[in-house]
Amino acid sequence: MGNPGITVCGRLTVTWDGEQLEADLPGRQGRLIFAYLVLNRARPVRRDELVEALWADEGLPSGGEALLAPPLSRLRKALGQGRLEGRAELSLNLGEEADIDYETAQRKLDFAHEVAGDRSVTGDRLAAGWEDAQEAARIFEGGLLPGLEARWIEEQRVYFEELRLKSLETVARIGARLGPAEQAKAEKAARNAVEASPFRESARAALIELLEAEGNIAEALRAYEELRVLLREELGTFPAPELGAIHERLLRAHESSGEKAEPAPSPRRPARETPAPTPRGIGLEIDPRIEGGYLVGRKRILEQLGSELDLAAAGELRISLLAGEGGVGKTRLAAELAASRDDITVLYGRSEPDEVRPFRIWSGLLQSAVRQLGDVDPADIVGGDGPTLSRLLPELARRMDLPDPGPTSDLESERQALFGAVMRMIGRFSARRPMLIILDD
Repeated sequence: MGNPGITVCGRLTVTWDGEQLEADLPGRQGRLIFAYLVLNRARPVRRDELVEALWADEGLPSGGEALLAPPLSRLRKALGQGRLEGRAELSLNLGEEADIDYETAQRKLDFAHEVAGDRSVTGDRLAAGWEDAQEAARIFEGGLLPGLEARWIEEQRVYFEELRLKSLETVARIGARLGPAEQAKAEKAARNAVEASPFRESARAALIELLEAEGNIAEALRAYEELRVLLREELGTFPAPELGAIHERLLRAHESSGEKAEPAPSPRRPARETPAPTPRGIGLEIDPRIEGGYLVGRKRILEQLGSELDLAAAGELRISLLAGEGGVGKTRLAAELAASRDDITVLYGRSEPDEVRPFRIWSGLLQSAVRQLGDVDPADIVGGDGPTLSRLLPELARRMDLPDPGPTSDLESERQALFGAVMRMIGRFSARRPMLIILDD
């Protein structure tokens, strides 16, 4: 039996023993069954699982397994003898040498990502990583099964989009180490990733470091400032420590001699090389106006808040509510309180009235915590909740070398797990020093 060639990114195609079979797949149901079996080819698939894959969007029918028999029979006939195996559990007999586009792309991306992360790689291996990153990005660019719609496909598309963005970032990171022609392609890839996911800090970092490698220091600084403003205004958070380290390097290059800054190698440094922000520094990030002088008419309120914070620092849980019309200075007061003493940890999270992204206020708290770790091992604060917390803050997965959590299948369970993980993280951190948590709604 010849080795099949199958594409699921872009138009679904099937080549088997030299024959093009996609046109023979029996309708929407046949294509859905075939695609589901391809994407799950590492294991046999139960019949009830296929029933759900076909009809979950419309409501599972009674006698679903009986309804499954006709499309399965037609699919067996279309594929030919011996290619669809099993009865209670089904699988495609694709063989070990099947050429499936997304598997090829994943292998190429894995290799390219390894190359991108090793600054010592040069020569042929670097060139091979560059080619593989581009090929992975090209394959994932097609999207998963366009034209076919089902709940399970939508869930998988989220994962495939993550792989596409990761491929574009890898193109950018490797291209930054090559010549002008490659850097031009790399910049396009980085900008495509940023455009597709504006809040994705790894994409922003890839673009900023690419601009730095090209010698465009001012443009790289502008790209950083664009991200800083976006995160502050939309999410109430700040750029990750890794981006802060890049920003410092750019500032040093920009402030050096008037000569054009040399493109510097840009290994990703551990966040602990960047000094942890002070409470006053965080207060300035919350509201820069605290640098501007006296806060008129708010002395008594600020003293009351300071007294509450003193009690909290002494070990007593305190909760204060700042309420009032927009523009009366609630955020300014919170920023002043944060900057009022240097023996506390300040966590800040912000939620906008039209916020549609879940858990953003909590991701702000988590990012504040990570930025203030200093020399503390993240594992001491995160504990065993790293994989869960990395859903809120992907940079945590990179910093702690955690596996990709992949798509979630149960949003309610995920919500409860995230809530518990954040609370445990806060508990571990606040055990080290007093903590002020600011939730800005």
